[in-house]
Amino acid sequence: MQKIILKTGIFIILAMLVMPIVPVFAEEIPDYAVLAPLPGVGDSGGGTTTLQKYIPAIFKLAIGLSVVAAVLLIVIGGIQYITTDAIQGKSQGKERIKNAIIGLVFIIAAWLILATINPNLLTLNLDISSAPTSAPPGGTLTEGEMMSASEIFESNTIRDSLANKGVNTYADPCVSGGTVGCVNLNGLAGTTQLGLGDLATQSNLPLRITGGTEGGHSETGGHPTGNSVDFSFRQNPNLSSFVESNGGTPTQTNDGPLYTIKIGDQNATFLKEADHWHVTFP
Repeated sequence: MQKIILKTGIFIILAMLVMPIVPVFAEEIPDYAVLAPLPGVGDSGGGTTTLQKYIPAIFKLAIGLSVVAAVLLIVIGGIQYITTDAIQGKSQGKERIKNAIIGLVFIIAAWLILATINPNLLTLNLDISSAPTSAPPGGTLTEGEMMSASEIFESNTIRDSLANKGVNTYADPCVSGGTVGCVNLNGLAGTTQLGLGDLATQSNLPLRITGGTEGGHSETGGHPTGNSVDFSFRQNPNLSSFVESNGGTPTQTNDGPLYTIKIGDQNATFLKEADHWHVTFP
């Protein structure tokens, strides 16, 4: 059983190498009837399931059983060590405990390594419709249009990346196609993402985006191209002091004063509108 536990740790890593090619085949295989249902696997109706559900369930079940087996072996080894006076028996008990601990550590280490590299590796999502797309930058949603799985995935990925740089969003994506009380980041230009990280570093402020690439913005501004974001005064009370202290004399426009500040390697513009800063990176 010790060897089974060790092999499971190796299985975790190998599974991550094989999983990227599985969706291609999974899409071509129809639903099939489950002869031996696995715990935690819901069927698609009529006692059937799909590879998208079944394979991840096998993966999770194997990990769970291996952990349980390791703990059980530690208990059995401990009982054997305590209840026997024979030197050989105590040695066998110690060896069983040692092997179980090694196997358990191996499994946990494999899990932690994958989680550190990319937590999404542990989800084993075999639905290729949810994979990120290489769509051009820019918010393309209008009010009433549902976000696709790939758009939601991309928005959340960018959100998490910016959060690590000190830039958060005040609301979740506009999944149902709304334009108020939600923020989309899918299609946000790479230069904008870099600039936002530099802005957080230079200002030393906790920033909170209140407008991104979701619908409802002007079609002539930087939102549709993924070059602009909004920061409301209420969510970012200290940003005005930073902009006005570092922006010099503003240019007066019909929409409000416009400041230009060197952020990182870019000349970002800060337009002070009615209730928010409209920040654009070239």
